[in-house]
Amino acid sequence: MSAYRRGDIQFNRVTGQYLLPNGQVFDPSKVPKTSRVRGEASGGSPTGAAGGKLGLALKRSTSARMMAWNDVVTSVVVHREKKVVDFYTERSLYFFYPKNKYRIFAIYVAEHPLFQTLIISIIVLNCFMMFITPAYRDLNDDPVLIPPFVSIVIDYVSTVVFSVEFLVMVVSLGLINTRHAYLKSGWNVLDTFVLAFSWFDVLATVTGMEGDNLGAAKVFRLFRALRPLRLMKRNEGMRVVIDALIATLAPVLYVIIFSLTTFFVAALIGMGLMGGKMSYCSGTGAEYPGGRTQCVNTWISEDNGVLRPRAWLKPYHHFDTLPDAILSLFMVGTLEYLELLQRSMDITDCDLSPQEDSSQHLAIFFVCYIIIGSLFVMNLFVGFIVDGFNLHKGSSNKDIIFNRLSRQIVDHRPRPKTLAWLAPSNAFSVWLEQFLNGVQFQVFSALCVVINVCFMLADHTDPSPEFTAIMDAQNLFFFIELGAELLAYLFAVGPGGLVDDLWKNFDMFVFLGTFIGYVSNNKDVTQFVKAFRLLRVVRLMIIIKKIRIILETLIKCIPQLANILVLLFLVYSMFAVIGVQAFSSTKYGKRLGPTANFDDWPSAMVTCFQIVVGDAWHDIMDDCGVQPPECTPVFDSELFPDYGYNGPAKSFGDCGSTVSTLYFMAFKLMCETIMLNLFIGMILENFAFITDEVSHSEEPNWDSGASADQILELVHIFSAVASLQNETGDTMALENLPQLMNAMPLPLGHRRRDGKLVYEEKDRIITRMIRAELNVIVMDNRELKEEVMKGTWRGWWYHKLQGISLASSEDVPQVTFKDVMMTLVYWRKPNLVPELRKMARSARVQKVIFVAHCLTLKESLQMHAHIRKQERENAEKIGTVLKPGKAGFQLSAKWRSLQ
Repeated sequence: MSAYRRGDIQFNRVTGQYLLPNGQVFDPSKVPKTSRVRGEASGGSPTGAAGGKLGLALKRSTSARMMAWNDVVTSVVVHREKKVVDFYTERSLYFFYPKNKYRIFAIYVAEHPLFQTLIISIIVLNCFMMFITPAYRDLNDDPVLIPPFVSIVIDYVSTVVFSVEFLVMVVSLGLINTRHAYLKSGWNVLDTFVLAFSWFDVLATVTGMEGDNLGAAKVFRLFRALRPLRLMKRNEGMRVVIDALIATLAPVLYVIIFSLTTFFVAALIGMGLMGGKMSYCSGTGAEYPGGRTQCVNTWISEDNGVLRPRAWLKPYHHFDTLPDAILSLFMVGTLEYLELLQRSMDITDCDLSPQEDSSQHLAIFFVCYIIIGSLFVMNLFVGFIVDGFNLHKGSSNKDIIFNRLSRQIVDHRPRPKTLAWLAPSNAFSVWLEQFLNGVQFQVFSALCVVINVCFMLADHTDPSPEFTAIMDAQNLFFFIELGAELLAYLFAVGPGGLVDDLWKNFDMFVFLGTFIGYVSNNKDVTQFVKAFRLLRVVRLMIIIKKIRIILETLIKCIPQLANILVLLFLVYSMFAVIGVQAFSSTKYGKRLGPTANFDDWPSAMVTCFQIVVGDAWHDIMDDCGVQPPECTPVFDSELFPDYGYNGPAKSFGDCGSTVSTLYFMAFKLMCETIMLNLFIGMILENFAFITDEVSHSEEPNWDSGASADQILELVHIFSAVASLQNETGDTMALENLPQLMNAMPLPLGHRRRDGKLVYEEKDRIITRMIRAELNVIVMDNRELKEEVMKGTWRGWWYHKLQGISLASSEDVPQVTFKDVMMTLVYWRKPNLVPELRKMARSARVQKVIFVAHCLTLKESLQMHAHIRKQERENAEKIGTVLKPGKAGFQLSAKWRSLQ
């Protein structure tokens, strides 16, 4: 067969054949299964005369073979001395030896999946109860979802179950003194901390401390918010995220010191410029040049004519003390600076009333701090955290290249040619697809969208009948045009091709929404359907490549950011629960009210979201910090008779908390400055991933990965080879691996661009390893298939949720495109595989080496049987009777299926 280059093989959908540039049909069955370079079969098995093969095998240098073997194996694994970790070799609690029956039972319980499932279920139930339970049992007169008695019982049972878990783990691992003691893990320390406060809460309820000491009981209730942290420990993805986030704190230590230095220096400067000068008189009659001396006696309110006393007051936020200056600058850092800026520009001097714009020069201080402290220092801090987080997650250049290559293989994998996904192969469909993908039709479709959107933008209230008629006519025309376009694509690419195209799915969504509007003939539905018509402008984005990349990146980020989203939800929930426990009974104020409150968990979650998006969080903080005499500590006329409350006694009051400042500052730092920006940073990382894929230049040796065209070329070759024994084309018979590798170009295959095969000793060993790993994959899939047939949970999980292909036949083992390509990358291009991935594959590589030895043994037995058969045939020809040899051992069915 003549040589071909990348992109030369084209698929003809009319004939269903792969064509070369000279018009010849590319027949993968004619691709040689053996290499003529060294006379060795690509699969490593004898294909020629037995004597010649044996002679070549004897002539091959043993030392060269061992050197090639060592080079192959060492390139795919990370050499690191691994010690077998046994967590249970030491005594626990000084008297539980490893063979102690109670410790053996504890280890069995700790490692049993049902026990872990029970713990996770109790944690989820505990969190649900925490979300729906009010801070005070007598807070609302409405009936609660779950009676208080049931909530108390669930709380007690949960605490007992967690205590049993603690005892089981301590007996199994030891408490402190063993090498792998329970409390030597930070996550276990956190669990113990939460468990201790759970017992304090139980004891407070049992002993009646809630009625005697409200402050201590409130503190114990606040620590209920830490219970969702137990879920983070048991989710590996979230645990990796948090560990990586914690690991970033050490590298950014100097940035933190620099930020704090800037913060304190600015606070001291603010105290020097505005300390003691922002006070004002509560009433009229003490205007500048008057001041504190004139702010005495009473004044009459102009609003309601009420006589009020004058008082010399301080604003909520000022620079009189260092803590107040820090809080004020923290507000300015979050860009809530308008009120402070106005007050600072009006100050005159100490004990003098403010005058409008008497100190305009102080605005320079706020402008400089916003530039340096907010826009520069805070973003520098966030940038270091995001960069350090990605670094500790292993997002190196090699990780990016490998992840891009893995996603390319998954995105471009061949689809199964089922009846629904089989593209039409008639001449009309082929011509129609070329016409629809042509530039002229694409321009026409885009112009239709632009004209339709322009008409919709021209819509207005009280239109004339003529204008309404024109609008209805053009809407109907473009609706029919969209339907005709979708119908044409259906005839061109078939149902499968239409479903596989994301943007055609969006067109179908718009078409169906508009169709519902026409069919329903309802005014409200028609107004709602206008939104579907406006969505057609999104179709223009598929024409602009960069905008399409942005949309595709946002879509592909969603599944990858699941752990971050769950982590954000849990952290927000923790702060929401703390807010409910601390501020659920606080009186409404300037901003705290019906639209922003902590009355229950859903309202608190909404309020937290409003705080993150900058909805006057400082006003909510001031309202949550209200203290007597502006509020009632406890609604009990016997305890506090001077506050005017005469109703039934309650266990709560309408005052806020003195820690509201710390709560809101911690929330802004953790949930907005760190967590939310971390989320944004990971999205930006995905943008860099996508743009790097688009701008990637092709390299023959794939040193920086492969391009989309190079992957598509491999897809064409795989489909051609797979079609020899598999009509669907999405899987390949494992026995066709030598043909596939001889047909594919370097670096994954053996064929050079000039058509010659490159097959050396190292290539022979790599091919054997690839065959061995694909056999391991087939055996694993077969075991999973057996578990699916048995109905086990593991089999259901892998088959339904993980998408593991179990379609391999018992007679002809089949492998998928993804399995083949990833295996080729692991063994043919190990320099593209990250070190962590190599470490994770260590156990798989050991199994592959074992299977490779089994393949060698099988081929040796086959060669021996072939030689004996030839000797017997030759002896029969000359009339000599050979003695029957001893029967060799028989391989089991599992190993006889190796290919």
